[in-house]
Amino acid sequence: IGYLKWTFYARRVKLNPSYYGAKSSNDDDLEDFFLAVVQETTDKLQEHGCISVDKTEGTDSLVTTTPLGGAASNFYLNHRTPKQLQSGSRGLKKVLAQHAQELKHSSELPKHEFLIGDAGSKKR
Repeated sequence: IGYLKWTFYARRVKLNPSYYGAKSSNDDDLEDFFLAVVQETTDKLQEHGCISVDKTEGTDSLVTTTPLGGAASNFYLNHRTPKQLQSGSRGLKKVLAQHAQELKHSSELPKHEFLIGDAGSKKR
């Protein structure tokens, strides 16, 4: 929270608290507002698989990035992308498995193998 007090965002909130949803420009109200923003942000990041939060004794927490969260950060991706990647890859695996089963029972499979075999054996 101390870091946020020195940012341009904090200056903007202090000048126009109602626009950002803070109660007032009072220091205590601003600290409560920033605490709520940090809590909401960490909850969203944890929900979308970007970070993991381990609660320790008292009010301290250990926040660590996940591999997908690190990738999202390195490649400037939206915070919702890691969760979409996780669910999308599961869906893709399911679709591929279904098509593999269909190909196994398909009578067209030898044609595909024959065409692939011919394409690989051509010399240029």
